[in-house]
Amino acid sequence: MKTAIIFLIFSNILMICFFLFMAAPSFFTWLGRIHMGRINNYGAWQKKLEKSVSKQVEKNSRVPHGENDIVFLPYGSSKGRYAKNLQLWQTASLLVAAREGGLLNKLRYEKTIKKMTDSDGEIKNDYRDPALGILAFSLWPASINKSDEKSLKDFYLLVYKALEGFIGEDDTLCYNKNKKSLRFVDSVGMVCPFLTDYAIKFECSKALELARRQIEDFYSYGMDKDSGLPFHCYDIKNHKKGGIIGWGRGCAWWAIGLIDTYLTIKRTDSVEQKTEFKAFLNDFEEFLRRLIIDFTDKILQAQSENGAWSRHLFFDSVPDSSATAVLAWFLIQSNKIKNRPACKEAAIAALGYLKSVTRRDGRLDFSQGDTMGVGFYSSRLMPMPFSQGFCLRALYALNDQERALLPALFDE
Repeated sequence: MKTAIIFLIFSNILMICFFLFMAAPSFFTWLGRIHMGRINNYGAWQKKLEKSVSKQVEKNSRVPHGENDIVFLPYGSSKGRYAKNLQLWQTASLLVAAREGGLLNKLRYEKTIKKMTDSDGEIKNDYRDPALGILAFSLWPASINKSDEKSLKDFYLLVYKALEGFIGEDDTLCYNKNKKSLRFVDSVGMVCPFLTDYAIKFECSKALELARRQIEDFYSYGMDKDSGLPFHCYDIKNHKKGGIIGWGRGCAWWAIGLIDTYLTIKRTDSVEQKTEFKAFLNDFEEFLRRLIIDFTDKILQAQSENGAWSRHLFFDSVPDSSATAVLAWFLIQSNKIKNRPACKEAAIAALGYLKSVTRRDGRLDFSQGDTMGVGFYSSRLMPMPFSQGFCLRALYALNDQERALLPALFDE
């Protein structure tokens, strides 16, 4: 009898512990959302975002892959739970925001390069991924001395060599070597700005042609002609499209590929280059300009009344902070290419939404979790460094006239 009572008590304790363990992630999510969005003014909001970005850069904040909050399920180890390629583009967005805000120091990018390379000076196998392109692109500062330039150029050479291993039979890069015939919209944002920057720094026509082909082919085969929005992917063998039309973060990747590639070319307008190479750059720049203006029209139509863009444009009412942060930045940059009041208004409204989902610690909440495959989109809504970085990029991109509109978003 005594043994049975002890067993019953022990079983109940185990059940309670298990319940608390399972409920802990939801509890901490709820706790983090208390008093969310209560920031008094624009200056305080930006400082809170910057403090959070600096902290996440130093801590190498990680985002879990998949739907499970429990560490040992379903992967069995942190290596499976925290996929390396997912962390690359998370880190990249933090670094590029830190770079544009003057928060990125030499020690930080040296640590990043060291982490990516092995004792032989080659890119580690775990990091050989298209997302390495956006990470490398994020490291190059606006001004740099000769010694630092050499180390970054050496890293650029290594990254380009690694990316060449993803080039398929159609002379574009695949996203996953296990699905060599599929071309994902993610790759446009991950590799094209880097390839263009690499091409300009090394006057490499092959890299520039690869960047243009990646964008041109996806525009030809991966876009929905009626809505003007991207599918998730297409198959190079039969040009059949996969995934949904207008996946929020897919639109964000397309926007990143267009704008960052365009801005990279634009920065070289006063730089002397070979006549043929310069002519190719100018033609590419004009092509991107047309795509940006066209995509801007489509994005403006898809914005929700609360200022956000949803996980699935036009077909879902659940906002996604990752798509919203990127598209706010995209519209601010697009407005500099072709001045339109609608771009300014939409971007300010989007920033208002992002302010409303900023946690007390400065992290942006309600970003869609990592996608698990074509047609398998996450239902999780969580803080994501990627969103944080692009929200700051949007704020940094505002001109004085646009910045003057921001106080209206706050309760002074």
